[in-house]
Amino acid sequence: MDWFWHTRHRRPADRSRARLSSAGSAISLEAGAGGVRGLKLLSNGTALLVTGTGRIHHRPGYSLDNGILSFEPQALAHGFVAIGDSGLRVLRLDNRGRFIPNIPQAAFRVLEDGVPQRVISFGTGEQPITLAMVIEFSGLFQQYWSFGWQETLTATYGFVQTLKPEDMIAVVAFDLRPEILSDFSNNRQETYEALARLRVPGFSESNLYDALTEVADRMSDIEGRKAILYIGSGMDTFSRITFDQCRRKLQTAGVPIYALGTLQALREWYDARGWLGPIARLDFLQADNQLRTFARETGGFAWFPRFFGEYGGIFRQINEALRNTYSLAYQPTNVARDGKQRKIKVELIGEGGQPLRVVDERGKPIKYQIVHKTGYTAPREVE
Repeated sequence: MDWFWHTRHRRPADRSRARLSSAGSAISLEAGAGGVRGLKLLSNGTALLVTGTGRIHHRPGYSLDNGILSFEPQALAHGFVAIGDSGLRVLRLDNRGRFIPNIPQAAFRVLEDGVPQRVISFGTGEQPITLAMVIEFSGLFQQYWSFGWQETLTATYGFVQTLKPEDMIAVVAFDLRPEILSDFSNNRQETYEALARLRVPGFSESNLYDALTEVADRMSDIEGRKAILYIGSGMDTFSRITFDQCRRKLQTAGVPIYALGTLQALREWYDARGWLGPIARLDFLQADNQLRTFARETGGFAWFPRFFGEYGGIFRQINEALRNTYSLAYQPTNVARDGKQRKIKVELIGEGGQPLRVVDERGKPIKYQIVHKTGYTAPREVE
């Protein structure tokens, strides 16, 4: 399988030293300190390093002399967690799924394993997106001219029509294995030509875990707003990896997954006539729960529409979620390099440490939801 974006969008390879450009950002630096691969300087003087694992780290012990950046040895001991374009983004939605703007930094509280953390970087704003549309297209549920076939094409074509000219999108379809139908591009003609190939499926397998992890792994090095939009039933029939292995890989990749679960209306139709047996019903419920889990743990969202008329609202929510988010970064208090899972929780607090109260234009309180990545895996000591 030829993953074109794997080389086109990967960051620069390791080089011998780092020189700052006139804009104040370095593109590479010395690779000896734990496999460092890239650098970015923030306006507040914070240095962010990209390690060989693709993680972003904060290194306070650096000096700048004639455009050459050097690091003290002790500055390479501990790391930094970026909750932003390279990690977890925070999305705040009202009870209609709409983004709520103008939330100040002081209202956000970040907890790691229950311990409050100090937020050192904060930002928001609308940006272009880079998205891989991963489409289930197998003989299992998308036979030619079947209901599943029509629903899949309706969802894929409908979403592409909501993209902005500067957005980059790749199309990947999978059955037994994933296939790139078009690479990342803002040329919509290429995208529609890729979708035109979705006519007759090749195999009756649906290897969801393999497809998601392969795409997420290759997108982990892409900078900026990025995500995977999965369209399919959520079923997995013959993947090489297990559900738990898939979860861990998706959490490590740091690419949010937005899932559109299909076949909801068809399942109700069969179930109402007694044609959906108990085993099939459990299989579909498990598939829905898998999509919810992938979305929740990566900072995305999952939808399960029963009617085609729901697609417009869902596509609007996806666009708002990808373009309008709060990006945070914090310095972890737990610096142990033990390879263990760290749990992250983001809260909104008001006066007196109470949950932030949100009201609508008429002054009535509304419920809101905070969507974010739920954790990350700490690095291990290099042996």
